[in-house]
Amino acid sequence: MYLSRLCGRAHIHDGYATYAQVDVVAPILLVLLRLLQGLAVAGEMGTSVTFLVEQAGDKRRGQIGSAAL
Repeated sequence: MYLSRLCGRAHIHDGYATYAQVDVVAPILLVLLRLLQGLAVAGEMGTSVTFLVEQAGDKRRGQIGSAAL
């Protein structure tokens, strides 16, 4: 849940500052927020795949795990 909020916050903050308002800081801020968003998505993906594979039946673990990716 925390990672989903982190990803959402990084996406929301993308449109706050423009280059005219904060000069060189805007592109740097954009890159840092996109990096934060990527880390949040990667963490959420690993957790969700692990959860799905653990909850799947013995015969469907490979199928469920590959479908989640």
